[in-house]
Amino acid sequence: MPPYLLIPLIILAACLLLFLLYVLSVAPGKRRAEMRPFFDWHYAHRGLHGEGLPENSLAAFEAAAAAGYGIELDVQLSRDGVAMVFHDATLSRVCGIDGKLADYTVAELQAMPLCGMRAHTIPTLAEVLRVVDGRVPLLVEIKGYRDIAPVCEAAVALLDAYKGPYLIESFTPYVVHWFKKNRPAVLRGQLSSHLFRKGKRNLGNLLVESLCTNFIARPDFIAFCFADRHLPSYRLARGLYGAWSLAWTVKSEQDERESAGFDDIIFEGYLPETKEKKA
Repeated sequence: MPPYLLIPLIILAACLLLFLLYVLSVAPGKRRAEMRPFFDWHYAHRGLHGEGLPENSLAAFEAAAAAGYGIELDVQLSRDGVAMVFHDATLSRVCGIDGKLADYTVAELQAMPLCGMRAHTIPTLAEVLRVVDGRVPLLVEIKGYRDIAPVCEAAVALLDAYKGPYLIESFTPYVVHWFKKNRPAVLRGQLSSHLFRKGKRNLGNLLVESLCTNFIARPDFIAFCFADRHLPSYRLARGLYGAWSLAWTVKSEQDERESAGFDDIIFEGYLPETKEKKA
């Protein structure tokens, strides 16, 4: 072989090896039949909120359950270690208060009105579980803002005793891995989207966007941003490996039609047909 061909061949072989390793790393967990019933439901994003019902409120969850929708919600810890249902890391958008949720105790948080409505305050996960009471499935997003073990442990302390159906999901692969290791029977999902486009340009977000952390967590499903469904990472996980998938956040009937390639949807801003209506 001519010497001038050696270096290009080595580079080509290295690129092919890296691509093969990437393809292998994107593989989700083995498809479990237990996932199938969860796709008989559409999931109301942070409950069925709007028209006087703030997001992630007990009233929004009651409305979703009464209407026959599954429920997507978010869990993070108060300063005193209580599992709270709240999306943002900070309180400013929803409560108009400075600081992070994790800076306040459960008593302080439950005195804060949601979206200026004094009738609604930040609920605990325990309260939400009592309200829903197994009527519809839950899609529980675990927030990984800090050390993930305490929030995972606080959530499972309640979910282990809960009799209703639920799934776990997170943007943080280590949360998904925590459940793989500590609660392998719990169905778990990896959240992802085009994080770089949203200005979060760091290595961790690149790894989550590319889904190459699946080799750590082996998720049972992928919850992918609907607008980013054309990304190679999603197409590879779905097309090559047939990963179960949920589209978020679907905001219209047109979006719903375009999400036909997903197994089901997480929605807000409109009312899709429920399981009963589809049947």
